[in-house]
Amino acid sequence: MAPLVFAVPYLIGAPHPEGPMFLDRIPATRAPEALATGSVNAAAFTKGVFWLAPGSLAVLSGVRTDRAMAAADGDLSIQADP
Repeated sequence: MAPLVFAVPYLIGAPHPEGPMFLDRIPATRAPEALATGSVNAAAFTKGVFWLAPGSLAVLSGVRTDRAMAAADGDLSIQADP
């Protein structure tokens, strides 16, 4: 039964909408372009947040480590900002 279900569109032909396809005059055909643009923007924003958050945490961790090591060594030239 399954092979018959898969073969029907090839034997009969798949349904096609009537009229011109993918013209800018039809508002429904602009939906894929709008979805693609929104997806690209969302992905760029998500990647930006992903890289800024761990990067900021790494910098703060490095600064704290440097200050702690300097304090342990008795180096007073690296101090926290007043």
